[in-house]
Amino acid sequence: MWRYAWFWKDKVEDYSKTIDIKFLKKYWYLDEWVEYKSWWLYWKRNWEDNWNIGVVVNKNETSWFVRVHFTQTNNYWEKNDLDYNITLVTTPCNYWGVRWWFLCPCRWNRCSILYLQSNWIFASRKTLDLCYDSQMKSGFTRSLEKLFWPRYEDVEELRKSIKYPYRNWKPTRKQRKLEKMISKVPSLEDELKLEEMYLR
Repeated sequence: MWRYAWFWKDKVEDYSKTIDIKFLKKYWYLDEWVEYKSWWLYWKRNWEDNWNIGVVVNKNETSWFVRVHFTQTNNYWEKNDLDYNITLVTTPCNYWGVRWWFLCPCRWNRCSILYLQSNWIFASRKTLDLCYDSQMKSGFTRSLEKLFWPRYEDVEELRKSIKYPYRNWKPTRKQRKLEKMISKVPSLEDELKLEEMYLR
């Protein structure tokens, strides 16, 4: 049966403008030796829709926060300067180190990704009541995807992401995953048989 509870909900994939903790960690924003670092985030869909948002990570002795500042232009060509802080918090990991989180400015819950909503304030997935694309699929659709999974596009995307397939003459974890996916990809004859079976 179709999952009616998720039918009218917005999806995460509809929100392209986000701030991610993984991005901040990847570019050394959250390292111990960094107390202040600024950057600009760019989003571009077409030649007319260009977005740039200034992001400043400030970690002093009293508070940790991410400052977001940008200029928003509405439909009447009125410009509004927005400047607000998003609090950063940490939780201890099981073995060592800490894990960083955003505190949602609207609901004050911990999250790792913030989405830009219509009022130009970044908020968490729970605040915006978003769902994932997989949550809108029925059990029958999921079973069909399992038959045809993985797709050729997924295999090629993983193949391009592998920089070092072997280390010390042993396949890396991504390489082993790629080999497993290739072994599961159905042949063209199998796909034609399945199509004939479901078209009857």
